[in-house]
Amino acid sequence: RVQSVFMPKDKVTQTHNGYGFVEFSDVADADYAIQVLHMVKLYGRPMRVSKSSLDSKKQSASADVGANLFLGNVHPTDVDEALLYDTFSAFGTLIR
Repeated sequence: RVQSVFMPKDKVTQTHNGYGFVEFSDVADADYAIQVLHMVKLYGRPMRVSKSSLDSKKQSASADVGANLFLGNVHPTDVDEALLYDTFSAFGTLIR
């Protein structure tokens, strides 16, 4: 299940910085998303998908936190949180 999608914005330009995070409730769904979507082109740019380094810190604090993925090389103007949510929703049931 996709718990959340977050793409940080530049404070001055209000555009996305070219990276984002997707949180899954199930580690198996997150691992499958990494296998399938890593280096898949989205708007002409190969998207890097990997486990977030924040994931290991959060899991030690709470047992019911899922898996956080880092998305790199995301097109800053053509890709938004809604598109990423729709893309990653294929890897589990959605929770809004």
